[in-house]
Amino acid sequence: MRVELLGPLRVLDGGAEVDLGGALNRALVARLALEPGRPVSTTTLVDDLWEDPPSANALQSVVSRTRRRLPDGALTSSAAGYALDVDEVDAAELERAVSSGDAASALRLWRGDPLADVDAPFADAVASRLSELRLGAVEASMRERAGAPDAALVAELADLTAAHPYREGLWNIYLQVLAALGHQAEALAAYERLRSCLAEDLGADPSPELQATHVALLRGDVVPQRRSADRLPVGLTTFVGRDDDVAQIVDALDAYRLVTVVGPGGAGKTRLSVEAARASRHDDVWPVELAAITNDEDVVPAVLAAMGLLEVTAVDRRRAGSSQDSKDRLLEAVADAHGLLLLDNCEHLVDTVAQVTEDVLRHAPGIVVLATSREPLGLVGELTYALEPLSIPESGVSAEQAAKHSAVDLFVQRAQAVDRAFVLDESTVSGVVEVCQRLDGQPLALELAAARLRTLTVDQVAARLSDRFRLLTGGSRTALPRHRTLRAVVEWSWDLLDEDERDLAERLAVFPGGVDADGASAVLGRDAAELLESLVDKSLLVPVRGPQPRFRMLETLREFGVERLLERGIVTEVRSAHLDHYLHLAEAAEPDLHGPDQLEALAMLDRDAGNLLAALRFAVDEQDRGRAGRLAAVFAWWWGIRGQETNFRTWMELIEGLPGTADPSTEVAINALGIIAAFEKDRDSVAPRIERALAAYDTGEAHGRLVDMAVAAFEFFGATGDRVIPEPEDPWTRAATRLMRGALLENAGEPENSVALLDQALEDLRAVGDRWGIAMAASQRASYEGQIGKLDDALDSMNEAIPLLEQLGATDDATFTRQRMLSLRLSSATPDDLPALRAEVERQVAASSETGDARASQLWRLNLAQVERLSGNTGAAVELLQGLVADIGEITEGIPGSSQMRAVIRAALAVGLVDDGKLDRARQELAAATSFATESEDMPVVSSVGVAAAVLAHAEGDPGRAARLLGAADNIRGRGDLSNRDDRELSERLRVELGNDAFEAERARGEGLDRVEALALVRAVSG
Repeated sequence: MRVELLGPLRVLDGGAEVDLGGALNRALVARLALEPGRPVSTTTLVDDLWEDPPSANALQSVVSRTRRRLPDGALTSSAAGYALDVDEVDAAELERAVSSGDAASALRLWRGDPLADVDAPFADAVASRLSELRLGAVEASMRERAGAPDAALVAELADLTAAHPYREGLWNIYLQVLAALGHQAEALAAYERLRSCLAEDLGADPSPELQATHVALLRGDVVPQRRSADRLPVGLTTFVGRDDDVAQIVDALDAYRLVTVVGPGGAGKTRLSVEAARASRHDDVWPVELAAITNDEDVVPAVLAAMGLLEVTAVDRRRAGSSQDSKDRLLEAVADAHGLLLLDNCEHLVDTVAQVTEDVLRHAPGIVVLATSREPLGLVGELTYALEPLSIPESGVSAEQAAKHSAVDLFVQRAQAVDRAFVLDESTVSGVVEVCQRLDGQPLALELAAARLRTLTVDQVAARLSDRFRLLTGGSRTALPRHRTLRAVVEWSWDLLDEDERDLAERLAVFPGGVDADGASAVLGRDAAELLESLVDKSLLVPVRGPQPRFRMLETLREFGVERLLERGIVTEVRSAHLDHYLHLAEAAEPDLHGPDQLEALAMLDRDAGNLLAALRFAVDEQDRGRAGRLAAVFAWWWGIRGQETNFRTWMELIEGLPGTADPSTEVAINALGIIAAFEKDRDSVAPRIERALAAYDTGEAHGRLVDMAVAAFEFFGATGDRVIPEPEDPWTRAATRLMRGALLENAGEPENSVALLDQALEDLRAVGDRWGIAMAASQRASYEGQIGKLDDALDSMNEAIPLLEQLGATDDATFTRQRMLSLRLSSATPDDLPALRAEVERQVAASSETGDARASQLWRLNLAQVERLSGNTGAAVELLQGLVADIGEITEGIPGSSQMRAVIRAALAVGLVDDGKLDRARQELAAATSFATESEDMPVVSSVGVAAAVLAHAEGDPGRAARLLGAADNIRGRGDLSNRDDRELSERLRVELGNDAFEAERARGEGLDRVEALALVRAVSG
């Protein structure tokens, strides 16, 4: 049986409480429990239970009633009196714990005031004695905890010293704790209150121990202790991807007294600030969580509470009757404090927090403030640290490469927390990367997405992000409500905006590629600069580094904004204004695409690519043939320079399918570009497109560079009938038209006519400053120079083209030109040259493989096959070429020039198989090469296949036919090609085998054939 006196009386038998009945029964049990197991005389019990003498048998009656309620044998009697047979009494345990110095155990026994429900003469004295024991244990506990002081300890000591104003031991601990926490001024003020109280109430001075503490405070001997780790919350998950941010913020806190970390909701500001505070050099850190505070007047009390001053302030008011408000009290308290004040989630109280922060910084030179908010506090001397998203990989990277990015690292760690089997490998990397990209690398959104892997695969999560607000729910139950779902995060940010800010934010949601002040003003219908700045300050927009101020909205915010536009019924109006703005921008930039400002114009189009394509998408969705075609007329140059053939073909197919008729200039452009886009797959549609374009031209209202070039091309192919096509007036258009005609003549096998036009075009293009045109003309000129044996001149022309292409960012064309340069060098390479050339080619193959550029890899492997062949490694060369044949369908299908590339590779493979002695297979590959070359209608390519046919004919023992085929190849090309190594080496062998005169005669026979006969001779070799 157990009796508990430290609180209301309670008797427990086997854990169950015993009902003792009336007040006298309870008083009897309590009195006997004070001397457990020992008899208490009847005289003592009567004196202790009754104020006045009771009747003769009153005690026996109480004993009898009580005995019936207690367990059998618990209350016994003897000649010496009555005894309570009890196993445990908490009052006795308290005395033992205090005697042994175990304050913690003593305090755990306390349930309230001792004998709280016992009304008897003995009770008050016993309760006082037990309370004093407890107070001694409290003081001992306070002394132990003073070694690691915190705000809670300050609050408890403030209450204790208020309740026991003359207990000097508690006061001494209180003063030392205040000083240890950096509140020396508070400690000195508290000592002065105590001294006055003792003098006025008791006529006494503080004890020598207290006076010594006072002297130590005056001397500054009590050094504030660092308790940052105790105050700062400990993260429940790993801290991922922000080490650099932590280091930068720590450095900033050394240089600035106010650092504000700003970013959108869910960016990880709170966790980052906590880790930065933990890593800072400051002796003390006070975290103030403002998220749950809704009233401005509660800000100062929150700061006071975090610094352990709220309870101190309340006690001081009781004692001193001060009328100071909380802010005055705060400023007085922090005057000599040193440390870091962490103000978290300030955005909804930003004005009040800014004022409090400024006051604290002015009055407390030892305080540094680290704040987190969705907008800066706007104070002088504030460093704003804009928190960027976690790093995100590009699409198409390997799992190993993706894992190096912090967004992926975070997603994978959180994914493995819900699915231990989840791994980042080649089967999951594309889905993970897509999720990270579409969620902008924002930590909270990534964590919410990872949580969905309990029931979905990562690819399913990625596919459902179009409905992200419904998908990304179910955050931590202990998180603030606004952090439990993605929608709640965004709505919190939206609700902090005023009406004009919300209106602009929603309109900016139609800008997927970022926005500047002009774009924002275009969709708002008035100047938006001031509102734009406000949205940046409130983390709704993220600054984008560049030569001009520019901002972007995170995809999640954009989707929310579009939802709002749909709800308001103005999304079409806003997207139309967006389209008009970018159509004007593109058309204004088009002239610069062809002159000295070409790089700047391209940079503008690159920068606004997302917006331009969104504008084009809207025009197509609205079936607006006119505006879609006008955009495409500008984009054609841009897509061409950037090597975006797939985009070009896809968009042109959509635009051509739009109903109605655009203005004449646009109709010419649409049909002309449609011919280029569809030429590889649908040559039958060329004539109808030319007819439609010329019909628009005949209105006399079709004008512009693209119109002039299109009609010049139609004229070249004899499609303009008896129309008189004037020479373009614009210098660039004249030059570009000459370049186009020169290239077409070269393809048609008329190199001599081609070169004159190319030379004139090159001169004109240099005059107007068109880098792209210069590069194309120089590259085209190099082909002719190589054919006539001027290899050095050809290399010089290519060396002129490559830097220009690199400046333009035309990586595909630069790679192709480099590959042609190396082919040209291989055409005259000696055995001593081959090791260096091999090293260069292998380096390029590795580089293209690393970047995932399949087309570049294709070109360089073709060169590597030639290196192997010249090195005598025929088998390796054939193996490389067979690999190219297997890959080329996926790489070049439908792309302009694909037939040419297929023909070149097959012809090279046929020659390699001849070297390997496999003539039957060589004949099969030659047949395929001939088919592709004929389909391409590219005469230089057809000619190179003719040389391969000559090699096969020679291997089959027919040198005369081989010589005729070389002549036929010259006929097809329009002249001999001295850059073709197979042609040169085979000619030398045939001169020996046939004799010079016979060889020249046979070659002349082939060269004298007409074009149709020459093609037939080539086709005949492959059967």
